[in-house]
Amino acid sequence: MLLAGLLAGSLAGWTLGQLAGGGALNPGSVDQQSRQFRDDLLVMIAAAYSEDGDLPAAWRRMRRVAGSASVIALQSTAERFIANSRNVQDIRFLVALAEGLGRLTPAMRPFLVPDPAAASP
Repeated sequence: MLLAGLLAGSLAGWTLGQLAGGGALNPGSVDQQSRQFRDDLLVMIAAAYSEDGDLPAAWRRMRRVAGSASVIALQSTAERFIANSRNVQDIRFLVALAEGLGRLTPAMRPFLVPDPAAASP
């Protein structure tokens, strides 16, 4: 009797957790979580590129995250961050990487960080 109660309680808890937490029974939120995870990874890759300037390493990392559409994913993420007024530093990281890959768009230009070496006489 005790075992049946524990089993029923566990099943009820798991079901409620899946429904409330966006688990397997709610695939729409899994897609949203996947996109947020990919966005976070792209920002981290772009931040690393801004720090070390290693474009080939950034490219390899991006391919692991977004596959063959990695440049398109970077561009759409940067533009979505701009449109949604996300963190400015994250946008600058993404824009710097997009510029390095030759995918700078007009919407990204205001977020370019000026090169101090180019400004000096």
